[in-house]
Amino acid sequence: MWNDLVSINPGAPVSEIKIVLVLGLVALLFLLFFITPVIRKKTQNKALKKVLGKSRGGLMGFALGMILLLWLRLETVPFLSMRLWFDILALSFIFWVVWKIVLYAKIKKRINSAEARRRRK
Repeated sequence: MWNDLVSINPGAPVSEIKIVLVLGLVALLFLLFFITPVIRKKTQNKALKKVLGKSRGGLMGFALGMILLLWLRLETVPFLSMRLWFDILALSFIFWVVWKIVLYAKIKKRINSAEARRRRK
């Protein structure tokens, strides 16, 4: 029973469809990494500029993490190619995106309230 829960068996080799999906997501993250400065320069939205300025490291980190985990899975490294690591990376990416959305909303609210105070004076 415990052996099934903490098994370090890498399992069956990765199918080609999964490899293409992961590499497509990595390509999308790299594309966003390179497009982010252009979007930041062109936009007038101050909150978006702040959030995008601090997002590039996360985009690159998640892309490199996915490449590393895919490579470890293809090489069938016993402990490091567990599906658990990819699940943890996917969950952390989802939390990161949600955090960036919350941060954007918080900054936007603060900017709007500051502009409202300035208009009142």
